[in-house]
Amino acid sequence: MVQQHRFQLSKPPEPWRSCKRARDIAALALEARTKGKVTTRAVIARYEEIVELDAGVHWDWVELRGRLERLGE
Repeated sequence: MVQQHRFQLSKPPEPWRSCKRARDIAALALEARTKGKVTTRAVIARYEEIVELDAGVHWDWVELRGRLERLGE
């Protein structure tokens, strides 16, 4: 008899953590940054979350690098 394994996540994924939603939130944060409503660090945190969720999208890395370079100014 073959033993069946059931795998469970430690906690269920949260709907807001989808890549699309994270990108939408990052875009809003970037817009708010240009208006002086949030810091560059806050925008960086959003892009770091995106690349953690999906590291395969080149443009996300470009945006993250741009924000990091801006922080260094």
